[in-house]
Amino acid sequence: MAEGKCDLMVVSANRIDATLNDIKERCFATSTAHLDRVSEKAREVIAAGGKDVDKARAQIETNSKLIIRARETCEAMPLSVLPADFTEGKAIEVELPAITEKGIPRFEGGTHLRNSLIALWIALSLYTAAFIAEIVRAGIMAISSGQTEAAAALGLRSKRIMSLVVLPQALRVIIPPLISQYLNLTKNSSLAIAVGYMDITGTLMGITLNQTGRELETVLLGMLIYLTISLSISAVMNWYNNRMKLVER
Repeated sequence: MAEGKCDLMVVSANRIDATLNDIKERCFATSTAHLDRVSEKAREVIAAGGKDVDKARAQIETNSKLIIRARETCEAMPLSVLPADFTEGKAIEVELPAITEKGIPRFEGGTHLRNSLIALWIALSLYTAAFIAEIVRAGIMAISSGQTEAAAALGLRSKRIMSLVVLPQALRVIIPPLISQYLNLTKNSSLAIAVGYMDITGTLMGITLNQTGRELETVLLGMLIYLTISLSISAVMNWYNNRMKLVER
């Protein structure tokens, strides 16, 4: 049994190597296809003769150097392949970003973030942060100024007053509306389809619903996912709220 598993792992490793070589060959072929066409036209110019022969020869030399560089780049492609299924030879490709050596320094490769995700991230962050900032400000302002003055009279500095006197009392005012904001953040994330980002709402209750035609099942599944996330957030925040509340003797 162990020998059989080892044979499968060897076969899988061979398939992974073959896949990597195929990716590199495709990269090289794609990169040099245009250069080959230009070089072919330059050879035709040289064969026909004329005043552009020197330019054509220089073009062929330049293309040869570019083809060699393309081969080196494709061979050094930063791919790390992890076997995901030893029985079928499936693999996961991980590309690491690298800084270009020539020209303007910039990153090439790596993970690409879609513009729709960045737009959604910034919009939800700024929108929710504005409400949370106002909640925190109102919670701090709700504490009587006499508390701050009394702490200052005892010789405490501003940071110690905020951390030991103001915040412990303000958190009891801040946390309840903060729970609502976190729940609203979960709900507002379903608007990702408005900027072209396919989230649970767009995929499950959009694409899946249209392809399967099962409206009730897909909508109920989406409701169950959002309900689970909301109840989890509510449970954690209520637990923290209970820890911060006043303990009566």
